[in-house]
Amino acid sequence: MVYIAGAYNATYGGLSLGVVDDGFELDYGAEIEDIMGDNFRSRQDGVFQGIEASVSCVLNEPSKAGVLSLIWPYGATLGTTGAIGRLMTTMDNILILTACAGTTASPSTITIPRAVIWTDRVVTQFASAQRKIPVVIAALPYDTAAGANSSGLIGCGGASLFTFA
Repeated sequence: MVYIAGAYNATYGGLSLGVVDDGFELDYGAEIEDIMGDNFRSRQDGVFQGIEASVSCVLNEPSKAGVLSLIWPYGATLGTTGAIGRLMTTMDNILILTACAGTTASPSTITIPRAVIWTDRVVTQFASAQRKIPVVIAALPYDTAAGANSSGLIGCGGASLFTFA
């Protein structure tokens, strides 16, 4: 048997996210419009409309520069918003998960070129306990033909959300 296990380190915009609890969870699923049959009252087919993807983790080092830029992409200082009405694609950054050496972790790297905190609330407890920050990071699609630095608008040729290497 071959077992796959191993921790990953993460950077956001090239800055370390530090130690996390229990690794990272990559969550993805297809958005499909059901085509229902009248004579059998069940799904007959479906129209594929895209994929939603996100990464979840619990951050343990809230003072790391990567953590601060991840949990607050809205302005230069925590608590300030910057201009309202901006597109989230103007606030995204690259998230790279890299397998720790000497483990059986596979793939070696997971890259999400357009990652940004999304509508899930960021909750931080201020108490005598260790400060942990659970987050959900959206993987925004990018036009596969135009590349990860494209405008954020998706053409007819499809999109990419993340890559494994």
